[in-house]
Amino acid sequence: MSLPTPNALRLLVDSSLSQLRAPLEQVHARLPLEITWQPGGQDVQVGRFHLLLLARSPENERLAAAFGERVLLVGGEPGARVLPDLPDVLSLELILGLSRDLLERDQQVADSRALLSELSLMSRMTGLEEKVQCVASTVMNVTRSDGSRLLLAEPDGSFRILDSDGTSHTQTLEPASFLANIARRRQSVIVPADECTHDAVIAMSDLRGRPAHALAISLVSEGRLVGLLVASRSAGAPSYLQDDISQALVIASAAAIALDNLRLYREVRDSYDRLVATQKQLLQVEKLSSLGQLSAGIAHEINNPLFVIMGNLELAIERVEGRLRDYLKKALSNAERIKKIVFDLREFYAPSRNLFVELDLNRILENAIPIVSLQSQSGRVNFKLELGEGLPSVRGDDNQLLQVFTNLLLNAIQAMPEGGDVIVGSRYAAGQVLVEVSDTGVGIPPEHLSRVFDPFFTTKRDWTGTGLGLSVTHTIVENHHGSIEVESTVGTGTTFRVRLPAVPSTAPAVEVDLALKKLPTITNTSLSVLVVDDDEHIREYIQTVLSDSGLASDVAGNAAEALTLARRKPYDLIFLDNKMPGASGLECVGDLRSQNPASKVVLLTGTVTVEEDEIRDLGFWGMLRKPCSSSDILEVVKRIADG
Repeated sequence: MSLPTPNALRLLVDSSLSQLRAPLEQVHARLPLEITWQPGGQDVQVGRFHLLLLARSPENERLAAAFGERVLLVGGEPGARVLPDLPDVLSLELILGLSRDLLERDQQVADSRALLSELSLMSRMTGLEEKVQCVASTVMNVTRSDGSRLLLAEPDGSFRILDSDGTSHTQTLEPASFLANIARRRQSVIVPADECTHDAVIAMSDLRGRPAHALAISLVSEGRLVGLLVASRSAGAPSYLQDDISQALVIASAAAIALDNLRLYREVRDSYDRLVATQKQLLQVEKLSSLGQLSAGIAHEINNPLFVIMGNLELAIERVEGRLRDYLKKALSNAERIKKIVFDLREFYAPSRNLFVELDLNRILENAIPIVSLQSQSGRVNFKLELGEGLPSVRGDDNQLLQVFTNLLLNAIQAMPEGGDVIVGSRYAAGQVLVEVSDTGVGIPPEHLSRVFDPFFTTKRDWTGTGLGLSVTHTIVENHHGSIEVESTVGTGTTFRVRLPAVPSTAPAVEVDLALKKLPTITNTSLSVLVVDDDEHIREYIQTVLSDSGLASDVAGNAAEALTLARRKPYDLIFLDNKMPGASGLECVGDLRSQNPASKVVLLTGTVTVEEDEIRDLGFWGMLRKPCSSSDILEVVKRIADG
């Protein structure tokens, strides 16, 4: 943008007008002139000059007609744009002075238009850096300054200082400093000379050296301090005047609005970005919920055939000896592992309500590994267990604690896309059982460590994470009166530490091998039993278990068949499947009990999440979760038979 500074009047004089040399020299002594002498005519480059004094001729008259005020003719009868052959000095000075005033007026109009253009451009800019550069250059041009600084007010009371060369830093103004007082009072002033060197922020506003003169302008939008603008001049430059403040205030007002609008624009943009991110995260939550429903359905479909497999393995084990028995026991042991994985998968996505009991954390850690192993990046992750021996128990919900350590293991796996080691350790320390889950992954940046437990916070830009896993983990641990902390180094790995209160003087739980559990002996074989299940193989298996213990039983494939049999015969015990074609077990238990209120109905289910202490309110005597063992079935029979 051009500057509103006094300019010399660029004057072209026809070289044939030698009589004007002496008067023009006298005028030049009082007015700044740049005089060029050359012949007039068509070859004159009019655009290079502010005013042309040409000898009167037909050719020059055509130039005067074409360019109007910029051409004065000399000679002939004087007129509006015609001078006598020898104008006096006073007239010539008056004419040239008026021409110069017109030039400065035109220059000011052009400068105003340029300023409006700059302000319009400033209002449209959406980048902070380019907006600051525009403000700085405009202020420096309009106020003829050598340097400038823009101080943007931050929410914490500090200022982000941006220099005209594009550099920036954040600084808190000393409360008693000159600029701090100006900011508090929302003032715009010419800075006293001593403050140009005493105030550190002002002293650095001119990048070429300490300024001799400075302006401090408050940027205010709707009563709110947006920032401060400091403009400075070097030593040798004229001092600032009140007109300079007026000119700077025009820019400051537009700059304050533009910067405040930029803040609002960024807030709206950030809110929109957060909304989009939240929508994507909620979509992931919805997918997770759908996966939970799918897993529950899969669990049911797996549980029924698994029930038959495990049951027949148990029957076979009781009937053979030697190496064949050992083979069958190994098969049953691994079937038990499948049962546990299916159960944990369902509970992971649809956990039951809190049921705190004494637990062995080592057992939970061992069970968490198979759940996550399928996601271990094609086997490139090595799991290392360093579990302490003889640890005291903790009180908690095993399904929820399983979810805690499954989440931590999944995070560890996802932090190692190229593979690595996951070390799971446990030990007793100061009345607590401490579990550490460490990985050799990419690590967590320091600026993210304080937010890893926040809901919906995730660093996974491909949206493979929901931002809920660690938040849920933190909540569960707190509900167990424990604590969780994280330690991480970028490029080295991350360690999560979970501390849970130990149960005093409690021996660790011992896992029982179901294949070796002794079957209960049934002494009262007169019990009448009905087995209701839509799976023929399950009916046959339970019938065989009962038959081997001397008990006769009837079978039904659905609720309608069961009701028909119950009308004909009162049953002491009914094993009732829940998920069947037609009416479910939950729906028909009332009808069965109405036939014989004394009947003990035991729910067979792999999906119902009702707790055992509530099952009686639904009309059941008890519940067995599929796949259950021969021992579980006979234990129920024995308790009912023994009264």
